[in-house]
Amino acid sequence: MQNKKNNNVESLRDKAYSRIYSDILTLELKPGQYLSESFLQKRYDIGKAPARVALIQLEHENILQNMGRKGHVIRPVTIKDIRNIFQLRLFLEPSAARFAAGMVDTEKLAELDAVYTALIHENASGKKNFREIHKANKNFHLEIAKSLGNDQLMNILNKLYDMDMRINYLMLKSFSDLEHWNFDHKDIRDALEKNDGALAEKMAHQHTEKTQTQLMSYIMRLPNLANVNIAI
Repeated sequence: MQNKKNNNVESLRDKAYSRIYSDILTLELKPGQYLSESFLQKRYDIGKAPARVALIQLEHENILQNMGRKGHVIRPVTIKDIRNIFQLRLFLEPSAARFAAGMVDTEKLAELDAVYTALIHENASGKKNFREIHKANKNFHLEIAKSLGNDQLMNILNKLYDMDMRINYLMLKSFSDLEHWNFDHKDIRDALEKNDGALAEKMAHQHTEKTQTQLMSYIMRLPNLANVNIAI
């Protein structure tokens, strides 16, 4: 009975954290916004303990900054944050692709990529489905990592892709046509279908590096970074 009670408490805390975390990623809660226990209790209809645990966890993840009696403030995304995310992706994704050759389910990968490609084309037609696009892209890359059976790698990449989604949401007002961007997975998929680890590594590196170059070039051309809540 006690174990069941403890599990219910943990479940409530996890659900509260997930809702708050999701709202930060999708800018329902914006950079610079102050969060307090009482605010979270009222907004999410949760108790004091789940609100406190969520604030502490998000502070440990460097998403929130503790401002003492004022509560916690949502940290802004900085240019350095964006560069750090891509640096980690460039360390991890190409190596994952290399070792996934001969292990990843290439038919499943093709299915996931087909979903992603269809969503990109729908968006070009005027349907603003950014969350679905990001989820499909994330699922493609995580399928490669999942084939390695490394839970730690999966957890790290999962967080990196979440932070990547937050950046994309910050940029939504400025994105006009996703088809002009390099989001194609075909070269990576082809290399994995050939079981060519070295080529898969090369294609994954080129894909991530080109995406970083396009994004940073676009950001640096913006007249005012503050308009998209990105700090220098």
